[in-house]
Amino acid sequence: MIFWTYFIIILFILNQHEGNTLNITAVTFYFDLNSEYYSAIVNDFNKYAEENKKDIHVDINIITGDTVGVSVINYAEMIEASLKKNKYDIYFYENNYLPVYAPYLLDLNEYVSKSIIDKYDPKLLSDLCQVEGRLIGLPIALFYTVFYSNEPLLKQYNKPIPKTWNEMLETGKFILNEERKKNNTELTGFNGLFSDDNQGTYSIFEFLYSYRDSRDEGFPDIKSQTFIDALNMMKKLKTELSSDEEFLSDEMYAISRLFDGKTIFVKYWILNDLLLNMINYNMTNLPGVKEGISSSVPAGFNIGLNKNISDEKLEGALTALEFLSSEEIQKKYLKKRELVSAINSLYYDEDVCKYADCDLFINMQPYSNPPFSFKDDPINTNKFRHYVHNFLYGNMTAEEVSKKIIDITKVYNISLDKTNSGIIGLVSTIIISVTVLLMFLSLTVLFKENFHPFFKFLSIDFWIFSVIGSISMLCLSFTHYGNITEKKCFLKSLIHSLGYSLTLVPVLYKLITKFPEENGISKWVKKYKYIFFLFFIALDIIWNSLLLITPYTVEEVIIDDGQNFQKCKAESTTCKLIMIVKWIYILIMLLALALLIFIEWNIRSIHSDLLLIVSIIYIDILGLLIIIVFNYIIT
Repeated sequence: MIFWTYFIIILFILNQHEGNTLNITAVTFYFDLNSEYYSAIVNDFNKYAEENKKDIHVDINIITGDTVGVSVINYAEMIEASLKKNKYDIYFYENNYLPVYAPYLLDLNEYVSKSIIDKYDPKLLSDLCQVEGRLIGLPIALFYTVFYSNEPLLKQYNKPIPKTWNEMLETGKFILNEERKKNNTELTGFNGLFSDDNQGTYSIFEFLYSYRDSRDEGFPDIKSQTFIDALNMMKKLKTELSSDEEFLSDEMYAISRLFDGKTIFVKYWILNDLLLNMINYNMTNLPGVKEGISSSVPAGFNIGLNKNISDEKLEGALTALEFLSSEEIQKKYLKKRELVSAINSLYYDEDVCKYADCDLFINMQPYSNPPFSFKDDPINTNKFRHYVHNFLYGNMTAEEVSKKIIDITKVYNISLDKTNSGIIGLVSTIIISVTVLLMFLSLTVLFKENFHPFFKFLSIDFWIFSVIGSISMLCLSFTHYGNITEKKCFLKSLIHSLGYSLTLVPVLYKLITKFPEENGISKWVKKYKYIFFLFFIALDIIWNSLLLITPYTVEEVIIDDGQNFQKCKAESTTCKLIMIVKWIYILIMLLALALLIFIEWNIRSIHSDLLLIVSIIYIDILGLLIIIVFNYIIT
């Protein structure tokens, strides 16, 4: 009886302990079946938690390529769907999909110890783990592209592993020529990995980065000769050492060439020891424009936490994350050559360097996000790759590629700088300035008695207002100079409205006062000349002032194979209504002038003036319709 009592008490204690264990769920994906690393580090944590009585247990779901099909995209879509459903607490995810997962992952800056974060390479954290300043993961394992040299062939011809692109070209051509003499037609020079997919885009960035002048510099400027030289070398390698088909080949071709040994040089990702021992290639850093300069495509897996993780699980998940991303765990598996770490200090650890190729990683030079990477814009990324491919496999020149890429990334505007808009801005400014000066000078004739017979239609003050209105309309072009802003959009609308009123209201005043039959309206207008004039000016100011409350937005207009630009756009309903009222107001004014001209056509004293005014009105109406069509109908 006592035995059974003790037995029940022990079972109760064990069940109570098990019930208090916090279960954390995790998920990862591995494209090949070598997923032991993730199972191992999770087992390490569970063992650590048990030994230290943490009452935390992590269950990991490892998804392989066979689970979701051969496409990594299927995995990315599945992970995004699980994030939306809050299915898992911890995510091991590919950092290529950082922008996709970012909205659903926790900002670790607020939770993880700074001492842990500071251990990691800040450049890699910025490029592979951060979105808009949010740290949404820590790099748990890295991959880099590296350079493989056919060891038997280099030894046979007594050639060293090349460290520059020119050395590679010379060595490759020499070996190819010697092998052709032996009727070896199967041997190729270099795969390049410039495929027509994202990998091809990364390879282009990587090659351009290898052409910088020093290790600490960034990407060469698109307009620079260095950029042109890099493209030309890229094509030279393809033409003299490879072929269109081989340069366009994908990762499967690269791995097959590594195993059959039928290529002198191969660019591919870092292989683990198991695979590396099965091939006859030396693995080194990629060549560059000169010795000491290299490049590499950085990729890998991050560890992150679900943004909507419950408060109950958050502390336990953070404990697991800090352990899994700790320096001790990274060191343990780096020594086993099962991962590449983002903790740079490990590559200066003698204990680690007994097992890992520390020199390879110390000299690794992964590129940062290029200024023309279009990271969140697949359309422009595809355009970028398309232009480079037209150069590599078509007839486009390197200079044309440079110009096309500039057109993708740049928003053009009119300015006095000839490098920005050619001579259009300068010539326009000169023409407008000279015209404005002549218009101001023309006002002097109003004060000369011998010209008075020609200017009887309007009073001197109204002639001055009319000319100032025309000058305002002419100077409207200057609101298009430089970058378009909300303030410029407002000024453009205000100047346009005032310009029309200053130009047309004096004419309207004259036609109303010259109406053939005397009436109350014409008497009032004649008596209160300036009140009539200021009424229209006040209207312009009032409705344009409403644009300060609901202003224009600035829209960037993207032109395929052309030059992008900005324009003012009435986005809000209020702004659109103001614009509609403005155009209706101008149209009514023009139609009123046309009607009055028709009524007063036979008045001899102003007939010659009416001939000129009617032509101006017709031009204004035509111009008004063109502006409305191009700005508001054709978008």
